Amino acid sequence: MIYSNNMVDQPQFSKEDIVRAKMAANTAIWAQLSNIKLANGNTFSFDDRPYLIEPMSTDHPYKSAMKATGGGFSECLGILPSIHACIYNRVSQGVLYMFPTNDDVQDYSKSRFNPLFLHNPH
Repeated sequence: MIYSNNMVDQPQFSKEDIVRAKMAANTAIWAQLSNIKLANGNTFSFDDRPYLIEPMSTDHPYKSAMKATGGGFSECLGILPSIHACIYNRVSQGVLYMFPTNDDVQDYSKSRFNPLFLHNPH
């Protein structure tokens, strides 16, 4: 951060400071700018699904949607916001995913979370 020499001495933020603050505050901005590789090998983008920007940008703790398969909702409303919240300390005790059986949670973790962590060092 650079401070100006005017009488008010208001801080002047660099472009990088502003981008970092916006990424910390908004999951959609973070996901778009982080070049995240998804489980299918593609880089995350809203190009084919702009309808997900608004629900991904909200901080409301309860989200619901009627959806079809393949629309990106699992990543945009579940996985990526969970990872973002952990990275930026927005959740004090982490995130819990509950499934009916241990096999279900293992399958979900292996198919969704593991590839994200393997392909994204950040």
